[in-house]
Amino acid sequence: MPQVTQEYEAKKLRSRNRSFEVSRVGRDIGSIPPVRYPRRKRLGLKSYQGFLEEYMPSRFPLDWGIHHISLIERVQSIILSGGLHAVAMPRGEGKTTTVEPSPIWAAIKGAHRYSMIIGNAEDKGCEMLESIKMELMYNDLLLEDFPELVYPIRMLEGEPRRALGQLHHGNRTNMKVAPDEIRLPVIPGSKASGAIIRATGLTGNIRGAVRTAQDGTRIRPTFVLIDDPQTDESARSPAQCEKRHSICNGAILGLPGPGKSIAALATMTCIRPEDLADRLLDRDQSPDWTGERTSMVIEFPTNEELWDRYNQLRRESLERFDDLRLANEHYQANREAMDEGAVVSWEARFDEGAGEVSAIQHAMNLLYRDERSFWAEYQNQPLPDTPPDNMILSVEEIRAKTNNHKRGKVPFEAELMTAHIDVQQNALFWTVGAFSQGFTGHIVDYGAFPKPRGDYFTLNTMKRGLSDLYPDRGYEGQLFAALEEVVGMIASEWAVDGARGTMRPSRILIDAAYGKSTDTVFQFCRMNRASSILLPAFGRAITASQRPMSEYTKKRGDRVGLNWRIPTVSRKRAIRHLIYDVNFWKSFTHSRLRTPLGEEGSLALFERSNSATAHRMYAENLTAESRIETEGRGRRIDEWLLPDKTRDNHFFDNTVGLHVAASIEGITMDELTPQGRPKGRKMKLSEIQAEKRRRRGA
Repeated sequence: MPQVTQEYEAKKLRSRNRSFEVSRVGRDIGSIPPVRYPRRKRLGLKSYQGFLEEYMPSRFPLDWGIHHISLIERVQSIILSGGLHAVAMPRGEGKTTTVEPSPIWAAIKGAHRYSMIIGNAEDKGCEMLESIKMELMYNDLLLEDFPELVYPIRMLEGEPRRALGQLHHGNRTNMKVAPDEIRLPVIPGSKASGAIIRATGLTGNIRGAVRTAQDGTRIRPTFVLIDDPQTDESARSPAQCEKRHSICNGAILGLPGPGKSIAALATMTCIRPEDLADRLLDRDQSPDWTGERTSMVIEFPTNEELWDRYNQLRRESLERFDDLRLANEHYQANREAMDEGAVVSWEARFDEGAGEVSAIQHAMNLLYRDERSFWAEYQNQPLPDTPPDNMILSVEEIRAKTNNHKRGKVPFEAELMTAHIDVQQNALFWTVGAFSQGFTGHIVDYGAFPKPRGDYFTLNTMKRGLSDLYPDRGYEGQLFAALEEVVGMIASEWAVDGARGTMRPSRILIDAAYGKSTDTVFQFCRMNRASSILLPAFGRAITASQRPMSEYTKKRGDRVGLNWRIPTVSRKRAIRHLIYDVNFWKSFTHSRLRTPLGEEGSLALFERSNSATAHRMYAENLTAESRIETEGRGRRIDEWLLPDKTRDNHFFDNTVGLHVAASIEGITMDELTPQGRPKGRKMKLSEIQAEKRRRRGA
């Protein structure tokens, strides 16, 4: 090679090496500064409360409240010793502010190499992570005492991209700063070296959260912080509540991997009964979690007369002056008497700008402003969505109303079986029941077709539908094939519990009111080999202002029963069908649920498993509708409505249909009135019908 060329290549190499060295030196953060205040650092490491007080005083300018101290102690215990704890705290009491820095403390203690923050949605989790980033990048107190953690982050100068090439004495710090994840710098001697803090949403990508450390080891989350895991919308949806509850009891608990346990803290506010917070706080529904429900007002003041006057003056003052001056004057003049008996969780919480001078005055203002919000968001004792109704049992009351018969077994004392199939666009819902005289009933089994996974599902969450099973058929063909499958299963032999023998349903009703399914249902009932027990059914919601079914004119060949009739065969469909008053029979069905076990006319469910979801879906279906007592044409009846169209009521329709079918097959009960309530001497069904005819004639 010519000498000139050699010199040129050597010059290029020297230039390249010089550029590399300049770049390396620029990327190398050099030595870590010394700890400035070791004593303060020891206080911060000793307790989580000390960490918050010493390094984040601006977050907590007021004195701690009772619940703050309890929450701080719980955070420390979970980080150091593990456990699963759910706590509901009043809105605005600083629960997020209090627990948000806990992943930092878990890292500097060396207690957890991988922490996860979970919000109700991914953006909420990332908001909390962003707050942690701000502390690490701009908190000078942390920089002074934890330089091994904060100094490399500060050297990024707000440019996350620099983390990729950052060096410490020639070695990569392997740091990462992303919107949803922080990987802390790898610094020898640092307990937080390489620790990960990741954010996600409860319904986001929780599984598969495995990361590879710089030394090649695989690490999984061991500490999880769940903050406000539900929204107002999800709290109103039983399906979303169930989905989120399953994640808390399933995916989250499995994050550390086989044979390892998670340390988790869930902070939340109750919104409505049976929402996610309510379920996590209930030890029966969430046995792995310990629950704590806290309230703004621990004890209410005892002088109701003075507080009633305060509320009157409050309304008057808002109307006249658009402020609370009259109420404030009344409170300040009578404060000692008005405070008597009151105990609040946080004495420092009141609004000086509004003229408030105490925490109990602030709490009572919130109560008077919106009672429902106060009991839900500040007391964590949400009021029912509707006024108490002694006819409709709660979900838990229905779930608890079971006997000792196994699923799929018919009670020995049952005289006959009935079934009902509810037809939807892409699925069928079915229920099988057994009855004895007096309408003592038992739910033998229920389900959907195609069969979903798990024992909790809704129409919207079913992964497969009829169109998936029969992709080469039109809707009519899909429905016909599905009915063959379901009826074939239902109309088979069912084992009698406690005896040798079996029993078959004597009547199966199939909902024929769903739009384009009507003709297919009629055709199926006519052609199927079980046609003798099949009956297309139409529910009619007869209101108080409409003519009751008992006043319909009976035609030749009609069968007439208790608020149901089977008209004579029409020319078009050449098969009998059923019409029944759903308002009456829904009230009747709920009366059976309300009747205590052991009494005649009581409806029971088969024995449930220990699963937290057992019978929950079924019970939610039965409580999806609300009743309104109306009056018209000289009579009072219950009208049933589905106020929330997102809720399923298919199993309610099934259960109502079981009772109608039992009535068709001759099941009666004593003392039955048109509203299904006891009254007068015992009457047979024939006597009831004769009395109705007599009244019409009069």
